[in-house]
Amino acid sequence: MTKIDLTPFCATDEERFAHPFSIGAWTYATDRRIAVRVPRRHDVPEMDDPPPIERNFVTANNPLIEPVPFAGPQVKRYETCDSCHGTGGGHDCPHCRCVCMECAGEGSREIPTCVRLGPILIAEKHARLILSLPGVMIETGTKPGKPVRFVFNGGEGVVMARLHGRGMPVTHDLAPSLRKGGAE
Repeated sequence: MTKIDLTPFCATDEERFAHPFSIGAWTYATDRRIAVRVPRRHDVPEMDDPPPIERNFVTANNPLIEPVPFAGPQVKRYETCDSCHGTGGGHDCPHCRCVCMECAGEGSREIPTCVRLGPILIAEKHARLILSLPGVMIETGTKPGKPVRFVFNGGEGVVMARLHGRGMPVTHDLAPSLRKGGAE
């Protein structure tokens, strides 16, 4: 079996989770919104003071389905940053080189997009990571606000559902059959 690259599931904004880590019999990768685990890789060290990540992998015994794959690349959408009003500056001082903390000086921010899984919304970027895994199956019947479990050849994972998707475009439906009969 091919070894799965765990680094795409690691955080880019927090050093503690920037690399895979091991706890007991498992090796994990997380960005705090999605997490995967595979059987222990001996080349991945234990984490000092590990987070209580294992509790997220408790099986709810909900049915698993094969998700409907995406067609085409993710289309990123942007809007003007509310904090700097598109200037990219940290404040109005004309001689200052500070950059806006919200948009990192870009003047705009990406509008997050979601995908639907029955009544649940998942960030599109996380759904694309999940779909990149071999033999993936996603749990259905997850209650809003609870992690959505998925399994794949060689491991398992959880992703946090969006608590609300107001203003977030829904770009894809991973399980159109779950919406039939008024399930929403």
